[in-house]
Formats: sequence, structure tokens, C-alpha cells
Amino acid sequence: MSTILIFLPVSTRLYPETVDGIRQRLQSGFRLQVVEYPRDSGKMENLLGFWKPSGCIVVAAEGLYCNAPGLQRIPTVYLDQNPDTATPDAAMVCNDSEAYARLAAREFLKTDVRNFTYIPYETSASWCHARGKAF
Repeated sequence: MSTILIFLPVSTRLYPETVDGIRQRLQSGFRLQVVEYPRDSGKMENLLGFWKPSGCIVVAAEGLYCNAPGLQRIPTVYLDQNPDTATPDAAMVCNDSEAYARLAAREFLKTDVRNFTYIPYETSASWCHARGKAF
């Protein structure tokens, strides 16, 4: 059975739907192993050596690990990676932040509420800036 590693930040409780969705779509013969971000490259190398994954999924909203040693030799998909810090050949799945903001604003405008604001989730996340600007 081939292993796919998914690297999540410490706050893994923020991503249960993502993990469940990936698990549901895995073909037979693959298993998903969730691991917490290692905070140094030596631990990353140890994890990759231990699991010997066929591929990795990195929830990269923090902008970490886009150029992590070891990941460059394994098929890796980055979720919410900042396109400005990604390598040109990085496989990424990103949110359409402007579309989210427009949808939220449109829904608010359907109500009697006329005063609202955007509160960023995490100021270091690139999608957060784009969403706030569009909102």
C-alpha cells in the first residue's frame, strides 16, 4: 500500500473537512497519513525517510516548506501556497479569494445590514490579503 503524507500545521482541527475529502477520493492501494509540520528540515527528512511516501500534500498557508529539502524529489501538491513564494513548477491548489469576498459582500448586501467589515483570519496568509482587498 502506498502512503500519501499530508502535512498540517499544529492547528489540525481547522482542516478536518479537507482531510476527509482527500480520504474519500483516494484510490484503493493508497492510504493517507496526517503528520504535523516539522519545524526543521532534519525532522522533515526523518519523516520522509520513515514513511517513504509516494506523494505529499502540504497545507502551506503559512508559506512554509515550498522549497523544503526532500519534498522536491517527491510528487507534492501545496494547498493555499502563496504563489509569490512558490517555485515555478510547484503544483498548487489555491482558493479564489476575490470570489469568496464578492460572494460574502453580495450576501451581506441582501440583508438590512449596511455596516460590516472584514477581519483577517491570519495576516501572514497571502489569500487573507487578497480577500480583504477584494472585500
